[in-house]
Amino acid sequence: MIGSLIGGGLSVLGSVAGAIGSAQQMKKARQNLADQRTKNQTWYDKEYNTDYTQRADAQAVLNKTKEMADANRRRARNMGVVAGATDEAVAMENEASNDMVSNTMGAINQSADAYKQNVQGQYRQTEQNLDNAEYQSRIAQANQIAAAGAQAGQAGAGILGSIFDKK
Repeated sequence: MIGSLIGGGLSVLGSVAGAIGSAQQMKKARQNLADQRTKNQTWYDKEYNTDYTQRADAQAVLNKTKEMADANRRRARNMGVVAGATDEAVAMENEASNDMVSNTMGAINQSADAYKQNVQGQYRQTEQNLDNAEYQSRIAQANQIAAAGAQAGQAGAGILGSIFDKK
């Protein structure tokens, strides 16, 4: 009888120790998920709020476009002096150069909008993945708690059964 009691007690203690260890690991896993969520939010805030026009690729396109526009304006001005072009012709060339710069800015702004949509999509997907991971960890913890409770219950029933069987 004492052996059954000791065995049952050890079984209960083992279940409790297993549940505690599992809870500690689950706490670490949830902290890891929280850290990942914070990193994702920081990345999103930085990328989404960045001025797209200040990126190196956008600046290179803008600079090249401005250089081309300035060259066109100089050429029109020089042709006006040398060839006797009218002021209207020079003004039209200047307007065309301004349109080129404006169109380039419009294209950069469209790229910026597409980039922001991409950032939002990546952020939402990562958040969904983190939500799923957290959900799965909660299910796993609930299953572990249920299993530990069942093991403790079985051990307790075994102890009680052996006590009453001896009487």
